[in-house]
Amino acid sequence: MDWDVNAPSTNANAPETLEWLDPHTTITLRLLKQGSAYRQQVWAELCQIPYGTTLTYAALAKKINSAARAVGNACRDNPYPLLIPCHRVVSATGMGGYCGQTAGDFMTIKTKLLALEAAQSSGIDLHPL
Repeated sequence: MDWDVNAPSTNANAPETLEWLDPHTTITLRLLKQGSAYRQQVWAELCQIPYGTTLTYAALAKKINSAARAVGNACRDNPYPLLIPCHRVVSATGMGGYCGQTAGDFMTIKTKLLALEAAQSSGIDLHPL
């Protein structure tokens, strides 16, 4: 994911736009740059977490010389949670939170996103013909 607001957008009307469904395809989107420099740093690191894997808040904090709670706060404030994969960050003792919630529908979404990525990464076809 590139934060360059001048990057060209993928043409939404082109037939190849369905390629974004492939988790290994890189797409370029123009996103409104938001948040502080620190939050942007966290969000950029989130984009580096490989598909199908997770990282703890503490491990991500260590990579950027920060604190786990600060990383969690930046994850909570992620303006594009389906594009900037904050769901890949978990606590050292469990799932952590998602979109500022630790229970309910958002946590169901986080659980399903992680399960989908894990299944696709292991080669399981979730949509057999």
